[in-house]
Amino acid sequence: MPDVICWHELEDGTAASFPDHVKQLDAIEDSLGIQHLPVSINEYSAPQQTGVPGLMVHYIQNFENVSELDSSCIAFWYNYGRMDNLLTDQQKPNGGYWLYKWYGDMSGQIDKTSTFDTNGDLASVANTTSDKGQTSVIFGGTTGDATVNINNLDTSKFAKSATVQVKETPWNGVDTAVTNPKTIVTGTVPVKNGSASVPVKDLKAANGYQLVVTPSDSSSTTSQLQYTQPQASDPIRVEAENSTLSGTAKVYQGSYASGDKFVGTIDSDQSGVTFKANALSAGQYQLEIGYANGNKDKQNASDKVTLNNAPLKDAVFPYTTGWTNAVPNVMARERCFNMGMFH
Repeated sequence: MPDVICWHELEDGTAASFPDHVKQLDAIEDSLGIQHLPVSINEYSAPQQTGVPGLMVHYIQNFENVSELDSSCIAFWYNYGRMDNLLTDQQKPNGGYWLYKWYGDMSGQIDKTSTFDTNGDLASVANTTSDKGQTSVIFGGTTGDATVNINNLDTSKFAKSATVQVKETPWNGVDTAVTNPKTIVTGTVPVKNGSASVPVKDLKAANGYQLVVTPSDSSSTTSQLQYTQPQASDPIRVEAENSTLSGTAKVYQGSYASGDKFVGTIDSDQSGVTFKANALSAGQYQLEIGYANGNKDKQNASDKVTLNNAPLKDAVFPYTTGWTNAVPNVMARERCFNMGMFH
């Protein structure tokens, strides 16, 4: 008999299907009178999922909650030297790196979460340290607001309140470095009978999130949370897939694109994207456009640009050796075109 059973989980959606795949194996083993053997998933994630925090957390959730799993490895779809798309082409951490850093930092016991039972858009993995002094949750995969409920906190350490911190790691494409995740929520919440609730606002489906809960000396019975507010100095990121499309322009999925999606087939005079950027203050802004140009003729591409219906100079897009969603994506990547300064 083999020591371990191995296979790939590579197709879109197989993160949620993985528990059923193991049940099918268990049924075969039961029918043959064989004890359940350990399972190793030697490659996982589809090409356009790899590295995206809001997608990869689904795999982590399902792997952690299936007892037969022994080990797993992210699929090697793209360039070597990138830790399976967790590093940029300059070998700097991207948004996906921080999800796995949070996961790797977990110690003590893994706590089962309710999202495993639903196996829907929102996925999560939680842990509590051996001394019961910290619980952390990594989660993601959905948009909008969510409330994370923490139960079974040690009441000897969490008598009346807990200190909480929520961080966000964005997905701005494989080759966009993320120096550090952004703290988006801090403060204290009340604890009652070992339970606490933390509301989190404006989740983005491609991003990953980490909640850390530790004891607090506060005796307050009300939540005292601070949510990080946008600053005028912050970059204004507007995704094409969330903008107004015209003509043959169409949304595609691509792990090399920010937000895990991009707009393609802008290939006629009637095709285009209308972006709406809301500036917090008047002043000059530098416009950068993420793009890929994999035309076989290797020539520059160009598009007309207007600002508040006033024409500007054309945007010229040099050849990038391939398209954003090329597989294998050895050379193709999303580049930025700098349009200069505008009021």
